[in-house]
Amino acid sequence: QQEGRIAKIASIDEETRRLITSGQVMTDVATAVKELVENALDAGATSIDVSLIENGMDVIEVTDNGSGVRPEDYCSLVERYATSKLRSYSELSQVESFGFRGEALASICEISGTFQVRTRHESSATGAILLYNRDGTLQSQSESARNVGTSIVIKELFKPFPVRRIDMERNAKKHMRRTTQYLQQYALCALATRIRFANTVHGRTTIPLAVQSGRSLLDTIRALWGQRLA
Repeated sequence: QQEGRIAKIASIDEETRRLITSGQVMTDVATAVKELVENALDAGATSIDVSLIENGMDVIEVTDNGSGVRPEDYCSLVERYATSKLRSYSELSQVESFGFRGEALASICEISGTFQVRTRHESSATGAILLYNRDGTLQSQSESARNVGTSIVIKELFKPFPVRRIDMERNAKKHMRRTTQYLQQYALCALATRIRFANTVHGRTTIPLAVQSGRSLLDTIRALWGQRLA
């Protein structure tokens, strides 16, 4: 664009639109973890493991023992606006799940270096390892023995946004606190679900949060904030 002249108005390309939208939906590691944990809870999980490597900048992995993904849904799993929780706007008032828009997985996939799903549906005899392209299309699929449930493995979150990655690395402690706070909230409302959160930095693993399933609200408060607060 030359000085003093206004460029011609033109539509931006599809890839740029997807990146802009995804960057607005997924703002940090905490948001990505939040969406994955909500998916696990919606799948009926009673056990959820959240594992980060280098504060989530290298790897985010969320594993659950929920119902898993049906084989016929593999291709549409990461498709934008594809969801099993809503069919029409008129059903919106009846939605009881955490998520329903079908944006979360597509947005995370779009801004990640790699997006892998390992899953086995409760009706399937074997599981599958699924690798997706950044646009949400299924790149590869292979069989894998595993328990019923789902593991989502994200590598290099915000790879297309180097400035965002630098900010995340500089403010890692703040983002870790936010991630922990989200998980504390789920621990308080999902008392029947075991939740464990681990973060590995430079080879050293810490456990910011761990609660067992079948606990009372008082037990949860004690586990999260100590006996004195409870």
